[in-house]
Amino acid sequence: MFIIRRISEVIIIFILIMGLFTSCSTKEDKTGALDNKPETGNIGQIATGEPVEIPTVEVKPEGTLISYDKAGDKLDGFVLDVPPGAYTVDTSFKISYAPITEHTFGSAVTPISPMISVDNGGILSAEPIYIRVPVSVPEGYIAMGFLYDKNTGNIESMPLSSTDSESVTVSTLHFSSFFISMIEKTLLEKDIVSGFIPGVDDFQFVTL
Repeated sequence: MFIIRRISEVIIIFILIMGLFTSCSTKEDKTGALDNKPETGNIGQIATGEPVEIPTVEVKPEGTLISYDKAGDKLDGFVLDVPPGAYTVDTSFKISYAPITEHTFGSAVTPISPMISVDNGGILSAEPIYIRVPVSVPEGYIAMGFLYDKNTGNIESMPLSSTDSESVTVSTLHFSSFFISMIEKTLLEKDIVSGFIPGVDDFQFVTL
C-alpha cells in the first residue's frame, strides 16, 4: 500500500484558489464543440477524445494490485492498489482513459493526465484505494487529482497521498472519472481575499 503523506498548507491553499476561480458551465453540441455559458464556481465542461480500454480485472476481497505496463503508452506505470477488506465480494473493475482535448475551467485547471474512468458498479469501498497516475510535473508546479462529474460539470479535489516529478498518488472510496491537474506554485503565493470585514459582516449572539 502506498504511504500516506500529510497534505501541506500549500495544497490546502490550492483548493481554496480552485474555489475562487471563475469557470464556465457548458453544453456539448452534436459536433462535439463546447458552447460557453459563463457561470461561477467549480462547474464546467471537459471534452475528451477516443477512449482506450484496459482489460477488466476481478478484484478479490483479499485485495488486488492492478498495474498497467505498456511502454510508450500515456498511462504506462498506472497502479491501482485495492487493500484487503475494501470489498466483501469479487468486484469487477473496468478501467479506461481518454485524452482531454479541451475544457472550460480556465487557467485554474491544467490537465497533465488523460481523463481516467473506473467502473466498479458504484460499490463503495470500506478502505481507501490508492491510485498512482504517471505524469510529468515540471519544476515550480504542484499537482493533485480531481473527480469529474460529466452530468453536473462539477469537479471535486481528491485526497493527495504523495507526489513527485513522475507521478501523483491519490486515494478514494468511490470511483467516477478523474484526472490530474497542475498549477504554478507562484499563484499560491497571492493573497486570498474572502470579502469578510470584521465589525461589519459579523453578528452578535444573544447571551442567555
